[in-house]
Amino acid sequence: MKFKSIVVLCLLAGLFYACGNTGGETPTPDPDITETPDTPQPDEPQPDPAPTPDSSLGGDDASSSDNWRIAEKDKKELAYLQSFLPDGLDVMDFEYGDLNKDDRTDDVILIGYDKKKEEDDMSADPPARPLLILTRTEDGKLKKEASNDKSVLCVSCGGVMGDPYQDIAIKNGYFSVEHYGGSSWRWTRIVTYKYDEAKKGWFLHKDGGTSFHASEPDKAEDNVRTTKDFGVVKFADFDIDKDQ
Repeated sequence: MKFKSIVVLCLLAGLFYACGNTGGETPTPDPDITETPDTPQPDEPQPDPAPTPDSSLGGDDASSSDNWRIAEKDKKELAYLQSFLPDGLDVMDFEYGDLNKDDRTDDVILIGYDKKKEEDDMSADPPARPLLILTRTEDGKLKKEASNDKSVLCVSCGGVMGDPYQDIAIKNGYFSVEHYGGSSWRWTRIVTYKYDEAKKGWFLHKDGGTSFHASEPDKAEDNVRTTKDFGVVKFADFDIDKDQ
């Protein structure tokens, strides 16, 4: 008798669970919705979500090595990349990807002094952080295509959050430099370049990001400029400290 009661209770519980989990169908996207002009293009690299207020950012957390994130990336090409650098400077970060849409893997390199030396110089005029574009030839070698000393914010430009530099992203002819900084008010700044196949060069595509209070990260405000605002700006001519 006790066994039968247990069976009945189990059947009732299963029926109750099945009834409680019924619902409507999941809505599908409207196929008629079209992309707005300012919506990121499919090939454009998408930034990582802004870190939450509790995330560790900048400063000593950027990397445990003197060369920032190199310890976390493939070191096989590091010695080769060094051959493109001026004396006294080092590879601080780099990323692989197709920069000119020829189906070959190219590099964007951030170069400068090692992390400790940059921080020691914060009280003086912060050193420049050159960015190099290297493309791969048919025989697999890299060649320098362009450089810019003013595309990356300085080590002291992030306010109390420390070094604002976050990452480089590459995707199918686009590449972006991502920053994050502030104090109670936080901000992101992402500078994106696009390869122009007709002009055989890289041009500023977007510049801007979001701002929000640390206590309300869900209420971020966008402030992004596009070519409608700044026109045609070559990669080599961009200055992150000035309005283009």
